[in-house]
Amino acid sequence: MVIENAILFAHDGLVKTRDTLYFHYQKYLWDLSHPTNNPKDCEHQRRVEHRIQLQDLNTPPSQQLPGKYILGIAPFAANHYHFIADLAACLATAPKWPVLLPENMPKHYVEFLHLCHFPTRFLYPQIYEVENLLIPPYQEWNAKKIASIQEWFAQNIPSLPSSHPSQKVYISRKLSQKRHLRNEEEFWPDLEKYGFEKFYLEHMSIAHQVQLMRNTSHLIAPHGGGLINLIFSSSDTKILEIRPILSSGQFCYGQLFSHGWAHYQYLVPSQKAHFLMPVAELRIILRQWFGNF
Repeated sequence: MVIENAILFAHDGLVKTRDTLYFHYQKYLWDLSHPTNNPKDCEHQRRVEHRIQLQDLNTPPSQQLPGKYILGIAPFAANHYHFIADLAACLATAPKWPVLLPENMPKHYVEFLHLCHFPTRFLYPQIYEVENLLIPPYQEWNAKKIASIQEWFAQNIPSLPSSHPSQKVYISRKLSQKRHLRNEEEFWPDLEKYGFEKFYLEHMSIAHQVQLMRNTSHLIAPHGGGLINLIFSSSDTKILEIRPILSSGQFCYGQLFSHGWAHYQYLVPSQKAHFLMPVAELRIILRQWFGNF
């Protein structure tokens, strides 16, 4: 969707037209002229109403942006999952207009956009009037969306996947501030025994992450953005997600992997206050995958 003369609040990507709000790209739409049409008593309503309370939406823009742009600013724009699921899914079929980005966008995302021949422009956190603004649509996971992303990445990172993926991967979030398994030292010997290698995605370019997934036969990881990379793996890849709670990410990976990855499993620690790998259950799954060592 291309909006003419869009008012953009660049600190979080809220877009306002005369009578409509677009938030988190197009995930949370809000009709200002017909309030009764808006969702009620749900997360959608809570997010938009909270956002409206934070700032006067009638504040005039401080700068004009003539030309055509793609919105790359959202509350979770720098999150790896949302970069691929929301922005990359749009760019796969978008015109090569400059992508508007927040000042703190990680370098490896910017490098990837340039690799794909998209110019970028960083915006200060102020209010702009954009002459023509393409806002990425919100789509649930479906086969068409997955195929579009896979094809686009294959065009820009053209190395073919291995005919026999064989790499056993454990994604560590030990460098992250949240959702890192606190007993990694306890269960790592079990993974190492079966030939797993440990990876910190923070140290890898997007192209390197894609290449890794193309050659992965088994993957274990705590819930986090890195699991979205499995969209580039073989449909035969065996996947184990460790969730802090049952509904982590609103079941986003369960929805994604239901479209073609038959060997997806997850574990949830029994103690909610402590994010620990359930070691006994992990060992059962490893024996199911590999047999007794």
